Amino acid sequence: MQQIPQKESLTPLGALEAAVLPALRRPPCLVSFSGGLDSSVVLGAAVRAARGAGLPLPVPITLRYPDAPETEEAAWQELVVRHLNLGEWQVRQVTDEHDLLGPTSTGVLRRHGVLFPANVFANRPVLEAADQGSVLTGFGGDEISATWSWRVLADALARRRKPVPRDVLRLAYAAAPQAIRTSVAARWLPPPWLPSWVHPDVRRAVAVLHSRERAAEPVRWSRWVEWQAGRPEIAATAWSMDVLAADAGTKVFHPLLDPRYLAALACRGGRFGFGSRLSLMKTLFADVIPAKLLTRSRKAVFGQVFWRSGSREFARSWDGSGVDKNLVDVETLREEWLKPSPHFGSAMLLQSAWLYRNGSGP
Repeated sequence: MQQIPQKESLTPLGALEAAVLPALRRPPCLVSFSGGLDSSVVLGAAVRAARGAGLPLPVPITLRYPDAPETEEAAWQELVVRHLNLGEWQVRQVTDEHDLLGPTSTGVLRRHGVLFPANVFANRPVLEAADQGSVLTGFGGDEISATWSWRVLADALARRRKPVPRDVLRLAYAAAPQAIRTSVAARWLPPPWLPSWVHPDVRRAVAVLHSRERAAEPVRWSRWVEWQAGRPEIAATAWSMDVLAADAGTKVFHPLLDPRYLAALACRGGRFGFGSRLSLMKTLFADVIPAKLLTRSRKAVFGQVFWRSGSREFARSWDGSGVDKNLVDVETLREEWLKPSPHFGSAMLLQSAWLYRNGSGP
């Protein structure tokens, strides 16, 4: 991640339009489009930038899962495409192909090993469809706009809500040295959720790291944006996407993580940010996405897509090899994999165990 510039004259929308131009100049330019807020904003900004620069329009590409009803977003997708007056739109149906141990995933596993996150392989069809061109994603939107722990206090200080007595404690915690904040976090803040298949000593170690991380989180929105954008899980996901894009001869862009956009976002949000994710979207992007999209109250859930027959069959026949038994309780992990809706946090272990059994190492 490049360091975010300290000053930025562009508006967030203007910076986003600038961020998508390199992809538009490498046609065909596809936009990985689910109909959610982030991919809709990226598509809207790309269409606006293309029309302004006289470049070929980007083409949304959507994966649909007809036998996974919790993923259904067709009405929202159609709303956005109509609003942007787009004539071309690629829609592809997916059934079992995106099983965590299906043909797409196992091909990637054999070539690259386990990537992060476990479902990153699902981007492969989109990257291949770009045919040596470019792909724009909405990656980074949720991570930047919906996860700031200090938002509750910021809302009070910015008078977006009425203060309550507990805000005094929040303010004292925010002003304390980091060592004290770490100690308070370890004792009073909720520990991270940890799965039952992880041994207790591992849970304790993770809880300590979690406390340190919570204590280090910047209180000021403008500083938090850069801190969050530089987190390892964001870098790891972007790296995995680059690996898959290289296989396809395609260039992938994540404009919601572009340093120019992040700088403009930090500058506009200032000390207290924007409030809720919905408030951020209304403030910054009302001109590029349909107003009705900002009223949606639920997100699609994709768990059904990844735990299919291949994963189930492997779990039933698994002999416990391919995972570190000093860290993981094997029988509890197997029980998790055989649940109707396994927790996605176990998915990389599933893939690691599959690789081990198929002679590729853990």
